Amino acid sequence: MDLSWLLTSNSAILMVIISSIGIYIVLILFTRISGVRSFSKMSSFDFATTVAIGSVIASTILTENPPLLQSIVALGSLFVLQGGFEKP
Repeated sequence: MDLSWLLTSNSAILMVIISSIGIYIVLILFTRISGVRSFSKMSSFDFATTVAIGSVIASTILTENPPLLQSIVALGSLFVLQGGFEKP
């Protein structure tokens, strides 16, 4: 039985750790700037945005593509869009 699919390299583990820390810090920063509305009131648009944010975070942490900077721009875009559609 080949168990190589269970293992990974040390450099891949390091990149996952760095990506996780980086995207987490950016997520906290963007959430603080935009307020907790980003995740508290769940209209259908808010739900879709939350799912998209989760998808960006998962892709950033677990794959090489998209790079961290590209993911930060994507998260920022989602937060800006969500703020633009906010009801007064």
